[in-house]
Order: sequence, then structure tokens, then C-alpha cells
Amino acid sequence: MLLWLCQDIQSRWPIIKINGHKDHPSARNAGKDCPGKYFPWDKFKQMLKREENKRKIQIFVRFHNPQGVWDVIEKYHPFPDALYQQWADSYKTPG
Repeated sequence: MLLWLCQDIQSRWPIIKINGHKDHPSARNAGKDCPGKYFPWDKFKQMLKREENKRKIQIFVRFHNPQGVWDVIEKYHPFPDALYQQWADSYKTPG
């Protein structure tokens, strides 16, 4: 649900990066560690990046059934995140 919410917000606003509260100087100065030590922040950021790469790929490739493609990649490819990253990066324009 949180992943969906962040994606929805990013689709509506020009948000480039999502940070935790603890990533801001004011929170660090106050000793806050939000979202807390038990929140899987690294895993969450990995999931956000994966979805961002899928969106980039879909813009250029326009699969009829993108979820079917993602399901196959994630089931059979040993490093799906690396594949998505390399694939999405291949669409960057030089300069």
C-alpha cells in the first residue's frame, strides 16, 4: 500500500526522490530516526526503483501485457533489478 501511495503521489507531483524523515537535517538534529529501525527502508527504496524502471521501460516499449512480462522476468531472471536498470538506462538520451 505504501509503495502504491508513493507512486501515486509521484505521478501527480514532480517528486524526484523520496527520503525518510531521518534524512533531513532538522530530524537528525532532533535525534529522530523515522521511519524507525524496524522499517525495511533499503528494501522499500529498491522496490521504488524497480517500479520506476518498469515505468520507463513501458513508456518506450508499450507492452500489451506489461505485468505478464514483469512476472516472467521476476520469476526466471536471477537479477531482475539489474536487468530493469540496464534496460531503462538504455533509453536515456545522450547529453
